[in-house]
Amino acid sequence: MRRGFPAPPDYKIGIITSVQKGTRLGTKILSGILGPVSLADIFSLLNLSKKTGALKCRRGKIEKTIYWEEGEVVFARSNLREDSLGNFLLDRGTITQEQKEESFRKIGSGERHGKVLVRLGYLTPEQLLWGVRHHVQEILYTLFLWEEGLFEFEEGSLKNREKVTLSSSTTRIVMDGIRRLDEWNRIQELIPNMNAVPQKTAKGSAVKEKMGPEVTKLLKMVDGKTTFHSLKQRAGIGSFAALVALQQLLTAGHIRISAKSPSANQEEIVFKVAGNR
Repeated sequence: MRRGFPAPPDYKIGIITSVQKGTRLGTKILSGILGPVSLADIFSLLNLSKKTGALKCRRGKIEKTIYWEEGEVVFARSNLREDSLGNFLLDRGTITQEQKEESFRKIGSGERHGKVLVRLGYLTPEQLLWGVRHHVQEILYTLFLWEEGLFEFEEGSLKNREKVTLSSSTTRIVMDGIRRLDEWNRIQELIPNMNAVPQKTAKGSAVKEKMGPEVTKLLKMVDGKTTFHSLKQRAGIGSFAALVALQQLLTAGHIRISAKSPSANQEEIVFKVAGNR
């Protein structure tokens, strides 16, 4: 799979099934198949051409939509329950399961979950802004793990659409998305599945060297009984960050996978971590 960017002007093999110019507002001007080209190339094309509109990516019943304004990403949506703002905040330890459920029950007609969380005092407005920004970026990052799917771009004004100023530029998001894909490949090589159980080695039990706070936190949580799936959920730092920390611990020899762990199922990991199920 080609992952370089930006795409050269004459790059047109196997990606785009239709391109139209000078079309009226709201018309699909770009569509094709994900796989022969990476998402990075599509992002770069929209960024360089300063496009405004909506990029829809589909894989089976899953649909994720990215909104663009003048070549920059300004919002994203997903129809997956796992990709909801509430689940994102829970995954990072910003709210509790009880707060998520209580606030969800109190969402009124036309009301956003985030505003309800603020109204109930579970989030400050500043925390909500942080959450929305990073939630949008997380939806984008999960798309970089897709190896197949369909896409289409509909050009048009984003009036009356939600917008947020992201903490990273589109170019930076592309770079981070590619880096995440590389990290994900390393994770797949070391972790057999989410039901595997890590345990500390003698080196990990007596570790003295300084490690990052996330790695240190995960090492303390490893007890020889808790699965990778439970560890990433309980870490409160985000599922992907937790798996990266666990992968670093495996590489350093501080933990190993218990011999009693079930057999590998790589497809199960990809779907659950990439937000595809």
